[in-house]
Amino acid sequence: MRGARAGLLTVGACLIAIGCCAPSAWAAPYGTLTAQEYTLVGSAQSALKQALRGNRPNWSAAQTACLSVGSSTTLLARQGQSCVGQVTLDDTLASFPAEERRCPKAETRKIPCIAPLYRALAGAAAGAYASDVKARQAAGERGFTGTCLTALSSTPTQLRNEHKLATSTNKLAADMTSLVNVLAGQTPPSKLDQTHIDADVNVFQHYVNLVLGASTPDELTVCPHQSA
Repeated sequence: MRGARAGLLTVGACLIAIGCCAPSAWAAPYGTLTAQEYTLVGSAQSALKQALRGNRPNWSAAQTACLSVGSSTTLLARQGQSCVGQVTLDDTLASFPAEERRCPKAETRKIPCIAPLYRALAGAAAGAYASDVKARQAAGERGFTGTCLTALSSTPTQLRNEHKLATSTNKLAADMTSLVNVLAGQTPPSKLDQTHIDADVNVFQHYVNLVLGASTPDELTVCPHQSA
């Protein structure tokens, strides 16, 4: 345990002469990716594209690609979390139709079966939005702007659409809970507003299309970066 003992000696020296051995804080370069960040994010993006190509995405491999950036800097940690949030949402949306088909066709049994699917979707949408907000904040605080900021994070317009999607999905989940309660006799049918539910469905579909149809350049070559 030589390393541990050496550490105790260092602490003792600091107690004797405060300030003589305080470690200097490392500051990530402002507006520039470190060589490690550039390599890790670039490799993760390539692995992510490989996992998601074709008609049968490998969601597990996609999650692994996201997490491969690690968390050695705040920027990398937020990049990984944002990527995981997006993959989780895309996976939940992609698997929704198949999961719904597994439910019984009779309405009295189908509604209680699909209600949890909507709750899961609402959670995924909220998680993706929250992680994307943090990713943009972290990139902005590091001094990235313009096309580089866009390559590293969602744009303000995309974030607004993601927020609207999260809100509309949450409303749909609440609508499904209301339907379940009506079927269970816990809520009178008169309390159910089908027009309101239909409107929520339309809003949800609108923002799903906007979020999934958004294209953001992810080429890190537009970002200033240190050489390896």
